[in-house]
Amino acid sequence: MSEIICRRIDEQTPSEDGEGGERVLVDRVWPEGLRRQGAPLDEWLREAAPSIAAALVRPPPPAVR
Repeated sequence: MSEIICRRIDEQTPSEDGEGGERVLVDRVWPEGLRRQGAPLDEWLREAAPSIAAALVRPPPPAVR
């Protein structure tokens, strides 16, 4: 069984930290300030990201007192 590790795009790549594997971006919008050419990614799967409508339907965070 394969293991999936979630990381931010600005964290080390698997080859930098000694782990193997591919690096896939799952987001509908390309990260601001990151060039597509030379990005530390193997693939960009924008279709697999949650829809914008689903993100807007989230319940609001609990009130802070």
